[in-house]
Amino acid sequence: MRQCTRCLIESSDSKADIDASGVCSYCRAVEEHTEIIAKIGNSTELLHDRLSRIKGEGDYDCLAGFSGGKDSSFVIHSLKTRYGARVLAFTLDNGFISDQAKANIRRVADALGVDHLFGSTPAMNEIFVDSLQRHANVCQGCFKTIYTLSVNLARERGIPFIVT
Repeated sequence: MRQCTRCLIESSDSKADIDASGVCSYCRAVEEHTEIIAKIGNSTELLHDRLSRIKGEGDYDCLAGFSGGKDSSFVIHSLKTRYGARVLAFTLDNGFISDQAKANIRRVADALGVDHLFGSTPAMNEIFVDSLQRHANVCQGCFKTIYTLSVNLARERGIPFIVT
């Protein structure tokens, strides 16, 4: 079984073709879209400028939201390799993440060479109920919780940037 050298997705994912240079089709698609966006002239340069200057005074330069999937893995890989950032990866454990998914998240974080924390709140059930009542889904509540816990963690640890 092979892994993409960028996002670490495994070749067993039937939709991920890994080319001879070890890069999966998902990462190649991101490259293509990035080139198109740059040609259109959006704020890609501003983003790259800001990311290249993220340097914290403590142990970490940024806190990165991490699902363990290909997108967040690619972001963390890019932060480390392209920008030299010292990343703390953060995952919300909303009480419904399987042990297998948690093990995969830990495996990918280790492979990426980043420290990782799971965060949770005892108010998760109340957050779900509120989100269902306000938005007819639980996603809004999870997003708000992720952002709140991320900001609190970044402040506590002196991390100047949060990447989601």
